[in-house]
Amino acid sequence: LDHDAIEYDDFATDFFEEPPEMFAMDDIEVSVLRMKLDLRVAGFDASKPIKAFNQCGFDAALMAAVKKAGYMQPTAIQAQALPAILSGR
Repeated sequence: LDHDAIEYDDFATDFFEEPPEMFAMDDIEVSVLRMKLDLRVAGFDASKPIKAFNQCGFDAALMAAVKKAGYMQPTAIQAQALPAILSGR
């Protein structure tokens, strides 16, 4: 399959809306959370980490799958990576 030969429709890559509690986090709170999670972040304008899966805006079916898989809260990498991925970065 030659994807260069196929013309694809444009699609949205930014699915993430920062919830109010994340928006309210200042730089110190973000730094403290990253230290607590032992995260090191580099780059320009890095996303704030999430504290809970419900901050991702997942639908009910996906949230049920997350709970069924036994995840009670995001792992450190999930906390930092999910907002970045959902933001199309």
